[in-house]
Amino acid sequence: MESIIFEQHQAGSLHEAGHAVIASVLGRELVELSILEDEHGGGYVHRKMRESSPQDVMEEIVIAMAGEMTPLLWGNWPTDAQHDHDRIQRLMGRQMLPTTTNWVRIRDCLKSTLEQVRSVIGVLAQELSTRKVMPGKDAEAIITCHLPEDVRLLNCIELARLEEKAIDTITGTDSLTAVLVRFPHLRECWQSIGSPDLKERYIGTLLATLRDDLVDFDIEGVESSLGVLLSRFTPNQLSK
Repeated sequence: MESIIFEQHQAGSLHEAGHAVIASVLGRELVELSILEDEHGGGYVHRKMRESSPQDVMEEIVIAMAGEMTPLLWGNWPTDAQHDHDRIQRLMGRQMLPTTTNWVRIRDCLKSTLEQVRSVIGVLAQELSTRKVMPGKDAEAIITCHLPEDVRLLNCIELARLEEKAIDTITGTDSLTAVLVRFPHLRECWQSIGSPDLKERYIGTLLATLRDDLVDFDIEGVESSLGVLLSRFTPNQLSK
């Protein structure tokens, strides 16, 4: 259970710690963290950036989004995120990402990850509140020491990008088919029985609701169970 207590005046430390932890999770080297005023606002996280591929750009946008979202895990504590908003707009203006990018899903992925790494953000933010400026290596040492081993953000971003690719590339097929890219075991079983029209099946109704309303009806639980079964049986054996 988290033991560190924060006050609203420390929201800036949480903001910068959120940037730093997510940047570290995504493999960015940290250079320096600060909560002192500079030309960009009330703090910064200097780090090595990567922007040469769509995956890089997506990750950089997620890192930028993390600062504003992090303090909200502790309370209704808005922070100055104009610099982050400007950076996101510049990255999106490069038009390296598909127009089908599901930003609702991306934000949900990020929020879930921030909740998962809340404790390490808290430790780093507390240290940053005290020191004001911190070398990147010190921040990385704290993150490495406290970070959970099963952080899911990278997989989550990759799944979202696979969804985009499927929606962009699957032609002549109902968009329900693209939703199946999130569930590879379910898709394997569906393909093994001839890829029947999903509109005519109950699973299609559930996938349509997931696509439109982001309600999964525990399809992820079914996917997990199918993964276990497919490790022991072939799709054809399961369909009998």
